Amino acid sequence: MQSDLPPEAFTKETLQKAFQWLQNQPEDMRATVHTPERLVSLYRQAMRLQDNDAPVSSKVFVDNLKNLATSLDEFSGSSPASASSAPMPPLPAEAAPTAPARSASSFHPQKTEVSQAPPPPSRASTLGSLDKTSQSCVDHVRKRLNLSSDQEAIRLLIALGFEKISRL
Repeated sequence: MQSDLPPEAFTKETLQKAFQWLQNQPEDMRATVHTPERLVSLYRQAMRLQDNDAPVSSKVFVDNLKNLATSLDEFSGSSPASASSAPMPPLPAEAAPTAPARSASSFHPQKTEVSQAPPPPSRASTLGSLDKTSQSCVDHVRKRLNLSSDQEAIRLLIALGFEKISRL
């Protein structure tokens, strides 16, 4: 019997899996298999088709997007998902937890100061003293090395120039 499937190399494990797969196939399918090569070819073809036949449903896709959006909102600190849900009614006065007077008077919130880095100097003030040739050199290095600013390119050029001069 001539096979329309090309010959394929396979391992013993693949042959075992293919044989187990064949046991669950209809009789007419089993009747077409006469060689191990044919068995493995049919098995692999069925596995490829099985992977392609399992499309992702739009409902699963939308649910995954909603889950990702919720997770992203929780991660970023905002929670529009909780805003869309019904708000919780306020607690009755007798059910509201009361803090002991001792702990309320001993609580002193501490002010934390966060030092912020000074804003980077503007391009005009940093690079205003450069001539056109130097500026084009800085632009070339920034673009070529995918740097985020001209200052990075200038620092790189200074460091490399310093290394070269130090060797002299």
